[in-house]
Amino acid sequence: MKKFLIAALLAASVAASHDAHADKTTAGLQLQVMPSGTLDIKIHGQAGGLAGNWNAGESPMETAFGIAGIVDYSVHRNVTVGLAPRVVLNEKTDPDQDASTQLDIPLRVTGLMKIGKLTPYGYLSPGYSIIFPSHWNENGPELDHPAGLILDVGAGVAYGLSKDLRIVGDIGYTAGYQGFTEKTNVVIGTVTTDVTFATSFLHIGVGVQM
Repeated sequence: MKKFLIAALLAASVAASHDAHADKTTAGLQLQVMPSGTLDIKIHGQAGGLAGNWNAGESPMETAFGIAGIVDYSVHRNVTVGLAPRVVLNEKTDPDQDASTQLDIPLRVTGLMKIGKLTPYGYLSPGYSIIFPSHWNENGPELDHPAGLILDVGAGVAYGLSKDLRIVGDIGYTAGYQGFTEKTNVVIGTVTTDVTFATSFLHIGVGVQM
């Protein structure tokens, strides 16, 4: 199901370039590398009047990789709005760990300026993110997937190879606010556990746009 959802989102991004407003719509595919990132884990548990906290802090992540499909619709000659679904692979804090996968579904607002064949741009991209830890439910209780808001900001430049084809390169930073709440019924009542399981990372991307 997860692989089907990921494939469907990326396919929809590319297919959108053929809609009725094709003259105002661009679609692209981008490969990204995340050379620097952190995983922030915090746990807060509460049962009745008792509460406890466990803070693992921020741990540096290994280099991760992303695949993003980007669809933009022009609302002004210098502004586009659209979607930028992305799959992030190889998320882990130790080389020997099994890698997690992250699915991002953000909106995207881009400001741009065309200067000949060059188009410098900057973007703001808020959205929703779900993390799929590979080992999450193997040796313990069934847990929800960490999910929550993300905010991605960045800037880059596109270079026109032809009227309908451009190469793009950009750099950005994604701040994640993923987590979940787990409730467990025990003898003393209901234990409520709030878990922050958030990823944030720098990313560098290259791709094509049509």
